[in-house]
Amino acid sequence: MKPRHGSSADLPKMRVIWSPRAIDRVVEIATYIAQDSPAAAGEWVERLFAHVDAQLAAFPLSGKPARDVDADDARELVFESYRVFYDVGERVEILTVRRGSELIDSDELRSSPA
Repeated sequence: MKPRHGSSADLPKMRVIWSPRAIDRVVEIATYIAQDSPAAAGEWVERLFAHVDAQLAAFPLSGKPARDVDADDARELVFESYRVFYDVGERVEILTVRRGSELIDSDELRSSPA
C-alpha cells in the first residue's frame, strides 16, 4: 500500500541526538533494571531508543511542553513510566530521562553546547 499524499513518509526527518546527561541517565536506569534482569534492561534500552528516535525524528513537536519545571523550550515525551525531556531547534536534543514520579531540576534541562 502506497503512503497517502501528505503522510509522515513525505516529511523530512529531524536529526535526534542524545546529550551525555541523557545517556548517563539511560545507563543508570538500565543498571537498576539489570539487577533483576539483564535481558530486560537491554530490551528496555532498545525500545526506548527506537521509540524516541522514531517519534521525535518524524514528529518533533509531538511531546508536550515540560510540566512542573522552569524551562522555556523544553518538551517531554512519555515512554512507559519515564519522561524523556528534549529541546527542538535545528535538531532534536534529548536532554535527560527521568521516572515519571521523580522531580526534575531545571538545570538538567539546559541544552549542551552545539
